[in-house]
Amino acid sequence: NENSDIIGLNLTSIGLSGTLPVELMALENLEVVDLSSNELHGDIPFYLGHYRKLETLNLANNEFKSTIPKFFSHLSNLQVFDLSSNTIEGFTPDDIQKCTKLQKLKLNNNALVGNLPLLDGLASLEVLDLSNNSFVGFVPSSYGDMDVLTSLKLHSNRLQGSVPEIICSLTQNGLLQVLTSDCDKDSLQCDCCTSCY
Repeated sequence: NENSDIIGLNLTSIGLSGTLPVELMALENLEVVDLSSNELHGDIPFYLGHYRKLETLNLANNEFKSTIPKFFSHLSNLQVFDLSSNTIEGFTPDDIQKCTKLQKLKLNNNALVGNLPLLDGLASLEVLDLSNNSFVGFVPSSYGDMDVLTSLKLHSNRLQGSVPEIICSLTQNGLLQVLTSDCDKDSLQCDCCTSCY
């Protein structure tokens, strides 16, 4: 089967529109799917959960309007997951923490609600961008356990309280180079942020 030889699908910025065809389901050995910066819309297809070898999934800058499917928890090899700048709605499934190899998680510029996702166990996470959504509540102190984190963006949400000291300590040791928050008196307080919005 010639489909089994295809391990990468890079179709970024080529003007694709419409929904993703179900025929892509046959490409079961894909390791990289980059369909960013197109005009794709509709739901995120269920069959992406069948790509068990997938390491990079980039659907950023499209017009997908759906929730984050729970099947992503089955993608145990996923390292880069980028859904930024779509119209992704609803809650972030806690199952995402089963993707223990994640290095980059970008969910910014969407319409996500509820509390910030619990990401316990994501010890390899280097970039976490949850900005420009409608998240509420407090910042989990467990984010401070991600000791290889270099960028954490939380601004433009509806968070409250203050950034936990354990996260601030990551900026003091020099590893966490980017930490953003709204920093105003009516929202999330942050004494250690690199940028306030």
